[in-house]
Amino acid sequence: MGVLLTDRRADWTSKRLMLQGVRSRVAKQLLEKHIATRTLYRDAVLAGRDFASVYEFGAAEEVDIPTPPSAGAIPRELASKTSPFQIPKPVVAELRNAELIGRSAVGFVREGGYVLDTAVGDMYVLNRSLSLREIAAMAPPMVWLPDAKAAEYECAVSLVNVWSRNYFHWILEGLTRLEGLSHYEAETGNKPQLIIDQNPPR
Repeated sequence: MGVLLTDRRADWTSKRLMLQGVRSRVAKQLLEKHIATRTLYRDAVLAGRDFASVYEFGAAEEVDIPTPPSAGAIPRELASKTSPFQIPKPVVAELRNAELIGRSAVGFVREGGYVLDTAVGDMYVLNRSLSLREIAAMAPPMVWLPDAKAAEYECAVSLVNVWSRNYFHWILEGLTRLEGLSHYEAETGNKPQLIIDQNPPR
């Protein structure tokens, strides 16, 4: 693990000055565009065998969500959630040369970019998970430099995300990953370091 820094001091200084000044909507949009072009979606992770090892387990499922009783018309947003919901076959992906960024522990792979699954698979959540300074630090050009203050593990699994301090999200999106961790340990014999929030919900 480490920290990505720019290899051009002038570029880094200009980014710092921009971020220390007015956090304009334009600046935020430009940086979020950088995220959008450097995001690893699940399909890319599963196909990226040069930087990922993938372990499948379990089976795909279909959950039928019935239409709730209603006195009138059901709002469109709710109606769109009532059709059968497809849950793909679960997988565990071991990513090499990866780093966790910021307090929301967004995954970043040098060969690919931001790992969307570390932000619960949602671009809106990914954008909320990173500060402008963290986004700017990952923008090219950059070189890989060790950070003496960063914890470094041979193998780790994170249950941290921007909402993991919320009980509902901790149960639904955090603890459910332990099933995949158990499968990975049985498959490989590896015992990854488990990373959680300092005071997880109880």
